Amino acid sequence: RGSVNRLMEEAVSPPHDVPVAWISPTYKQSKIAFRYFKSLFGKTDLFIRPPNESNLEITVICGGIIQFRSAERAEHIEGEGYKYIVVEESWDVLSDPDIWLRILRPTLMDHKGGALFIGRADFENTFWHTLFLRGQEDSKEWKSYHATSYDNPLIIKEEINNYRDEEGMTNNIYDQQIMAV
Repeated sequence: RGSVNRLMEEAVSPPHDVPVAWISPTYKQSKIAFRYFKSLFGKTDLFIRPPNESNLEITVICGGIIQFRSAERAEHIEGEGYKYIVVEESWDVLSDPDIWLRILRPTLMDHKGGALFIGRADFENTFWHTLFLRGQEDSKEWKSYHATSYDNPLIIKEEINNYRDEEGMTNNIYDQQIMAV
């Protein structure tokens, strides 16, 4: 939920006429994120009008706009300017360096915007892993963090342990899904 809260903070912060975006690998995942935002914030006074279901957009107080976009047809993101983006399942979205270099990064340039990449960093020798490693260096521009499911206060530890004990569970699956390695 930290990434959701961060995007909402950016949406309600000036400048209000510049949107923020949640970028998912697929359209279906964008719709899931849209529904999640609606369920999380829909009963608050943060929305100034009903969410736009056809455009997957939410207008929040002060006029800020949150757009939910898919990288399936990433060229549809081109031309928009964002002050902040969250890229979920970054290992998938950024499997092609062009998505970042040709499409997403230019959308942030007009407003010196920021980006938050969320997802596993276990894909060595990929562009995504290169970006993750950049954040491990001493840099003012990039930061990388590693957390496991055990670090998530929203997940019940007993559920994680039950998952670990599932028949057919392998160390590889457990390490990837729970330990984020």
